Amino acid sequence: LIEGVQEGAKNLNATASSATQQVRSNVHLAIEDAKRQMAERQEQASRLRLDEQKRQEARKEAAEKQASAMKEADRERKAEADRQAEALKKQAQALKEEQDKR
Repeated sequence: LIEGVQEGAKNLNATASSATQQVRSNVHLAIEDAKRQMAERQEQASRLRLDEQKRQEARKEAAEKQASAMKEADRERKAEADRQAEALKKQAQALKEEQDKR
């Protein structure tokens, strides 16, 4: 009877030890999985930040190009207006000289 109880106790200890080892293994696997998932999320967040930064830079560059093109168009309009004003001054001067001759 005592040997049976001792054998049963041994079996219970072995089962408990095996269960403890299995729990430790499962906990270790869960921790490793959580670390992997966290690293993946951080990498994804980093990619998203980089993508957003690139989009912002592209928008800024497009806005700068548009502003530059608008300034150039303004310069061209002003130069054309100046040329027309100069031509009108010359016409007015020519008409005045023509009238003065008469």
